[in-house]
Amino acid sequence: MDKLDTTRLKEVFGNSNRFGEKELRILREDSGWIGHFSSKADWVETRMTVELIDTIRQLDETSTRLITTTNRLTSVILGVTVVGVVLAAISLFKG
Repeated sequence: MDKLDTTRLKEVFGNSNRFGEKELRILREDSGWIGHFSSKADWVETRMTVELIDTIRQLDETSTRLITTTNRLTSVILGVTVVGVVLAAISLFKG
């Protein structure tokens, strides 16, 4: 086992922060160096877990952008509606 790769893995697992893109890249690159898997299935399960974490993280980022866009669009629609109601009220009371 390469000491550098073990050190990187210990840093990733010892960090209490969420796994970011850098940490997930390290896990992908160095997961093959972990010699304690009892079978190939354990290694595959670990690798798939890393991929699942990354997929969920990407989904969360995409969802956040979608919510921000939806909120902005809702604000614009509300503004247009208020302007429409005000213009309708003015035309009713003027005429």
